[in-house]
Amino acid sequence: MHGRKEGWLVGILAVVIFCTGSTGAWSQDQFYVPADPTDLNSQMVSMPITAVPTNRLVSYSGEPDLADLQARVEGLEIVQGAATTAAKNRPTFGGRLFWDWAAFDQDAASIAQAGDMLDGMEARRLRFFMSGTAFQVIDYKLQFDFASGNADVRDAYGQINELPLAGHLRVGHFKEPFSLDQLTSARFITFMERSLISNLGDVGDRATGIMAFDWNEAETVSWFLGAFTTMDTDAPSRFPGGTGYDDDGGTAFDARVTWVPWYDEATQGRGVFHLGAAYTYRDVSPLVAGTANYQVLQRPESHLANNVADTGLFFAQDINAYNLEAAFVYGPLSVQAEYLSMEVSQPAAADVDFDGGYIYFSYFLTGEHRPYNRRMGEFNRVKPLENFFRVRAEDGNVYTGKGAWEVAYRYSTVDLTDGGIVGGDVENHTFGVNWYLTPYTRVMVNYINSQTSDHAVAGVGEVDILMTRFQIDF
Repeated sequence: MHGRKEGWLVGILAVVIFCTGSTGAWSQDQFYVPADPTDLNSQMVSMPITAVPTNRLVSYSGEPDLADLQARVEGLEIVQGAATTAAKNRPTFGGRLFWDWAAFDQDAASIAQAGDMLDGMEARRLRFFMSGTAFQVIDYKLQFDFASGNADVRDAYGQINELPLAGHLRVGHFKEPFSLDQLTSARFITFMERSLISNLGDVGDRATGIMAFDWNEAETVSWFLGAFTTMDTDAPSRFPGGTGYDDDGGTAFDARVTWVPWYDEATQGRGVFHLGAAYTYRDVSPLVAGTANYQVLQRPESHLANNVADTGLFFAQDINAYNLEAAFVYGPLSVQAEYLSMEVSQPAAADVDFDGGYIYFSYFLTGEHRPYNRRMGEFNRVKPLENFFRVRAEDGNVYTGKGAWEVAYRYSTVDLTDGGIVGGDVENHTFGVNWYLTPYTRVMVNYINSQTSDHAVAGVGEVDILMTRFQIDF
């Protein structure tokens, strides 16, 4: 009796299998799963699965078909590569906000030399940018600053990569390759403002031009070579003292080379020794024929401060400037220094020489270090070992993440007095404390003591400055 029943059940099962197989119910187009896999009593529902057509024979018995597996891997690689390329081609949007406050305490000599400096607040930087990569070999960036109330173009360039000999070619409006302090982004510099020699007399500022740059395979040497111009669209004016028209006004040629004799690979750059040198030749464009056309002004490393040194307008024909730079990072300790020399030629007088430099020390109390970009020869974003946070846990206790804490000191000087030019000699002592809440948020406090001598106004002018900044970028 039982044998007949089992045989009958087997026969029915065979018929069902045969029928469903012929109708495709168990083919690759249909697969049955429980509506709720955790509920064994749930109904069975049909979930369609799209079959992937292939012209290869797939073997399910014996050893796997190696050709089929290879085809599947190649297909996955193609899909993944396409997705990666698409992601790279998407533009990136971001910006930064620096909100500053400053207070000044001047003596009588400083007020006589620079005027009365007023305490105040300002949006030091309010920038938005768009950047990206197209077809893996083209980079681009467009950046505006609205801090002045206008949409000032800061960066606007395109860049071709992977070129023979030239390596990378950038065309547009961007920073000239001059000075480690100037080239390191304001988001990553140690103090609220760059040193006295940074952008001195518009040397190393942003300009319109073309630049080729590259680095060696070991990333120990990088080089930069560019040509720039700031010439106005107005008709060229007659050069003071000359007989012809000067149509080369504002033209500059820049070169920079960096060398990293030591980079600690094991710690990913917690140890770095950087050396660099730069040169620029600049033709000074006359403003009006027969009138003085060049002037160098200097603030005491505070954007809200007045100029404490001023050469006044004088005749200038061209400029040759030289810059030496060095930096050393050993774990949380960082040392950086630069020296600048400017030779300004005059058409009817002896050349005048201006120079200056700085050295600074910084130390992370919480153990971080300053990351270094070997390809571009500049410093990058500091990342706290622990971000700032403050939360109350279930046990009722409050837990706090301290972020990263850095202390720093800088001495800087610039001399703008030579020959018949009496612009002043400025010396600054700056003490700084930085609190990095996250890699993208920072609170800064700077105290500056600035003294100006050899000025057109006799005496030594002294001003003490206290500044703070809240900084965020995204």
